[in-house]
Amino acid sequence: MKELVWVCGIIPEDVNNEIKEICLKENEDLNLSERFFRFNLHISLKRTFYTEEFDQIKDDLKELLSAYKRIDCGNTYLVRNSDMLWLRISEETEIRKIHNEIDKLLSDKYRIMIDTFDKTYVPHITIFHKGDIQNLDKMYQRLSEKLESKKIMIDRYIVGSKSSGNFFF
Repeated sequence: MKELVWVCGIIPEDVNNEIKEICLKENEDLNLSERFFRFNLHISLKRTFYTEEFDQIKDDLKELLSAYKRIDCGNTYLVRNSDMLWLRISEETEIRKIHNEIDKLLSDKYRIMIDTFDKTYVPHITIFHKGDIQNLDKMYQRLSEKLESKKIMIDRYIVGSKSSGNFFF
């Protein structure tokens, strides 16, 4: 059975909670989608993909990512990207390296395609998506100063699927 798989870098719990609290407080009267706050805030390291080989891929990714225990992502800066608000990452070199290694492994060993998202990879944390455009503009203004220069890192990883669940390491 094919499984939808995701691979992400997770930020520390204290920073995760601080960013969520700021965003939710500022969102009280704007009513933007809060679906991203139901999960750990994360940096996607690969576009989601389908596979029948989840267990093998999970083990290979665990081995690959074990070389990258803690990744300094530098400071964040808020970006308005069409119908989304992102926290962009200032230190991208190591994250891009990990992304490229994941793409290479999955492409070479499992024939999982490198799509447009992966070719134009931009490390970020999505905080709001597909909200009312005027309210997204208002939220951008509210969060611009409050979320600027948050120092973050990746301190663990998640490889998960709808069928198998999430595996943190």
